[in-house]
Amino acid sequence: MKIIENECDPMKLSGAEFTLSIGCSLNCHYCPQEKLIRRYVDLYGKEELFMKFDTFVKCLKNIKQGGGISFAGMVEPFHNKECAKMIKYAYDHGYKIWLATTLVDATEEDFEILKDVCFEDIQLHIPDEQGNSKFVITDEYLRIFQLFHEKFIANGHLTYSCHGGIHDAIKPYLSRDVICSSAMMNRAGNLEYEELHTYAHKGRIICACGSVQQVTGWSPSVLPNGTVLLCCMDYGMEHILGNLALQESSAILNGKEYLRCKQGLEDEKIPVLCRKCPMAKAADGIDPSEQDLYASNAIKVAEAIKKYIKGELAEAVLRASLSVRSVDIIKMIADYIGGGQDLHIRFRQAFS
Repeated sequence: MKIIENECDPMKLSGAEFTLSIGCSLNCHYCPQEKLIRRYVDLYGKEELFMKFDTFVKCLKNIKQGGGISFAGMVEPFHNKECAKMIKYAYDHGYKIWLATTLVDATEEDFEILKDVCFEDIQLHIPDEQGNSKFVITDEYLRIFQLFHEKFIANGHLTYSCHGGIHDAIKPYLSRDVICSSAMMNRAGNLEYEELHTYAHKGRIICACGSVQQVTGWSPSVLPNGTVLLCCMDYGMEHILGNLALQESSAILNGKEYLRCKQGLEDEKIPVLCRKCPMAKAADGIDPSEQDLYASNAIKVAEAIKKYIKGELAEAVLRASLSVRSVDIIKMIADYIGGGQDLHIRFRQAFS
């Protein structure tokens, strides 16, 4: 991972993901909730299952202004009734805001609080027809869903995420101009399903989420009581770095576990979750263990591109596909040429 630092205060975090509560009602098939709940309760009991606003403010002081705050983490953020208040507070204090939500437990009052917030990115998790995510689709949910689009589709870059085929009940409410992704991952080895690709990275690796091109760089995950985990993949809480509500960020970044994780990226003999993570990349190019996977994806990307795009853009995208996964290439193409949802669907069909 990259050391997260800035010129004014080199030992403040440049970003963080916040898990505002423990226990998610969606209980998604592709989200290891039970592992997180069991470990958190074993360590801390049941007294701090929801982050308090004061705890959030304390944590925020350890993150540089202008940094990125992601309201997503491991649990639906609006399960915490103070979620909107926290988002507004962070935005008003100069932070860049990311939101990933199902809108479950979001209210019209929340939207009023958030009406002036400009989001960097909004990922809206929508119901799937297989029931992999346990949505309860009521008239009130659909009303909130529609209202959210009316108020916020212009307030940030919106994408959809679906854990399967899109549920018929939600289709009439979707924007045709928004891309929908259905790519699933094994949560750095925390899920063991046959259909999910597994990883065992060798040699020196880096975290792709910590690239210098990103605003936030590497972002730890902060739990309701301020506990800091390595990232949002750490559902088993293997790498506890400290507590952002009780410690200065400098103590965390100089702490034993953080430094051990950094060393583990260099030395494969030191066990770190990153070795199993799809977001890890070889420090010196493509991981040899994934060469075939990238080559296969590159061929599929090229075939899809040839059907709809010609010229220099196709060549540039093909080169990029050697280091970026195909699902990201699809999104990049559709965004770049403005093809929207229809183009995205055609590309996905070409991949099948």
